[in-house]
Amino acid sequence: MKITKKIDRAIQETEVHIYSNNSNEIETIVNALNSLEKILICSYDKNIVQIRWSEILYFDSVDKKTFAYTNNDIYDVDEKLYQLEESMPKEFIRCSKSSIINLSHVKKFNSTIGPRLEAVMTNNEKIIVNRHYLQQLKLKLNGGI
Repeated sequence: MKITKKIDRAIQETEVHIYSNNSNEIETIVNALNSLEKILICSYDKNIVQIRWSEILYFDSVDKKTFAYTNNDIYDVDEKLYQLEESMPKEFIRCSKSSIINLSHVKKFNSTIGPRLEAVMTNNEKIIVNRHYLQQLKLKLNGGI
C-alpha cells in the first residue's frame, strides 16, 4: 500500500482520497476512518450510551437539562450547551440561548415574522434561529467560520 500525505494550511476540512483496484480494501479503509468519528457520551433510558455527533440533529436545553435529538431518540446529556460548543464539530452552530443545530441535518430555512429564521430539520422538526445568532449563521453558511 502506498500512502501520500500533504499538509495544506489553506484546506478547511481534511480530505481523504482512496485509489485501489480492490473494493474490499477500500471498504476496510473507509470503515477504519469512520470509526475515528467523534462520539458523545449520553444517557438513554437510565443507560450510558455513545452516539455519533453526525447522528445528532440538534441539542436543546430545558429546565437546566440538556437533550440531544436524533431521528429516533432523545438522549440526556450531562454537559451544558456552552460546554458542548467547546468540543462540537464544525457542522454545529448555536441558534438560540437554548438550542444548537447540526447544519448537516437542516433541510431548509424559512423566514418568519421579525428578524428570525426557522430551521426545518430532516425529521421536519422546526427550530428557531434567533436574531442574535443570524450573523454567525450567515458567516458559517458562506464558509467563513
